[in-house]
Amino acid sequence: MIFKPRPEFREIARRLQEAPALKWRLFHINLDRVGFYYEETCEKSKCAAECLPVIEPWKSVLADCGIFLDWLIVVYGYHAEGKSREWLQIVLYHELRHIGIDGRRVEHSVEEFDDILQHCGLMWAAGREPLPDICRLKLEIE
Repeated sequence: MIFKPRPEFREIARRLQEAPALKWRLFHINLDRVGFYYEETCEKSKCAAECLPVIEPWKSVLADCGIFLDWLIVVYGYHAEGKSREWLQIVLYHELRHIGIDGRRVEHSVEEFDDILQHCGLMWAAGREPLPDICRLKLEIE
């Protein structure tokens, strides 16, 4: 597997963080402490993307190189190949939702994060149907 940094993913994440309907769920994340990567060999993987905490000893190793990260978000090319910009936004939003306000990883069960299901449907990850631009959603407080 080959992982390449994707700074454009950080820009998408910034737009998500600024979107009126989403920012209240993402305001606590320091995006400068999140590394965004793309696995480009397109080898089969179990999931479309992952949000992984950077733990010791890797946190110290990276810090010694001047890289200060708390999280890595990896999008796997096998699943991302040929998908839309809207799909990528939803995947990145989903992964950012794993970063809890307390700094811990937020898990989910078989159910998806409820707001993603509500706006994108149950099968959004397949990316076959037209998907919404989630940065343009109207604000709905639960």
